Amino acid sequence: AVTWCSGCGTCTRVCPHGVAVAEINIQAKARLAETHAPPLRDQIISRTELYGFAGSLAAPIANPVLRFRPARWAMEKALGIDRDAPMPPFAARTFRARQRSRCTSKPPADVARVVAYFHGCSTNYYEPDLGRTAIAVLEKLGCRVILPPQRCCGLPLQSNGLFSAARWHASTNIRLLHPFVEAGI
Repeated sequence: AVTWCSGCGTCTRVCPHGVAVAEINIQAKARLAETHAPPLRDQIISRTELYGFAGSLAAPIANPVLRFRPARWAMEKALGIDRDAPMPPFAARTFRARQRSRCTSKPPADVARVVAYFHGCSTNYYEPDLGRTAIAVLEKLGCRVILPPQRCCGLPLQSNGLFSAARWHASTNIRLLHPFVEAGI
């Protein structure tokens, strides 16, 4: 059933005829969402900023719970999240918290070789070391890295057919990043 599609895109990549199966599924989910409330699972997993924030605050408790088989069984029964589905651990300290000195709401006066890094929810809440590595590479290339204000990109919402919410996130990011684009970053 289309409601079980996670939007990972594997079906599109392996289709021998080049059919954009994932995109078709996303459109079908959006049509379904127009007439039926999306499953609770989709509403939860598509709001990565919300549960990432909560999970990071509770990481010392949340991470062991996510590895606890009875808890995974309960999640499968209540939310339809397979008990064997990979669940990334929450970072106890978010990427932005670790990089607070780089966070800025305004573009710097000197924008030469400045990169405004859009790190995404995954880096912020689950893989802060990935963001640190990206910054190290950019700095080796002679760039100064800043972190502009940003929200979830909305891709998880889009992948679950929740287009209105995804558009809101995209519009918010456009508004937040616009001053940096205008400054030439």
